[in-house]
Amino acid sequence: MNYEYITYVSEKVESIWKYFSEKNFFFQYQPAPLLNFSFKIDEGFQLGTDTQVIMEGIFKRINNFKQVYFELKYLSDCEKTVLVKITLLPLGEMSAIHLIVENNNEESLELSKNQWPGMMSQLKTLIETGHGLPWPRS
Repeated sequence: MNYEYITYVSEKVESIWKYFSEKNFFFQYQPAPLLNFSFKIDEGFQLGTDTQVIMEGIFKRINNFKQVYFELKYLSDCEKTVLVKITLLPLGEMSAIHLIVENNNEESLELSKNQWPGMMSQLKTLIETGHGLPWPRS
């Protein structure tokens, strides 16, 4: 099962690429703290806490200014690996960010439906305003 989402951003692809390729931008829209990051094929990132890795991503394809493709392992919720493809589409002075999450089972599909819209909204806000969403803190 696939999950698909698209959002439009009022910036050119060249301006938003850094949010995928550079650690100091990448961590700002993630759903958990970034533990490590390497934007290279067969390397990737880990998200979690001081005591637990929650998600791990391994980059499988990087097509500069066009597409990022990675395996994402959900380690704490459903222990499932999904394939995430993010394609950037130039639209004049703006861009479309097209997300496809492949290889979902029912549990990871629900996780995708709950997680990705918020993350993409956070990314869009960050790109357009320079600031993330003001999430409530406990």
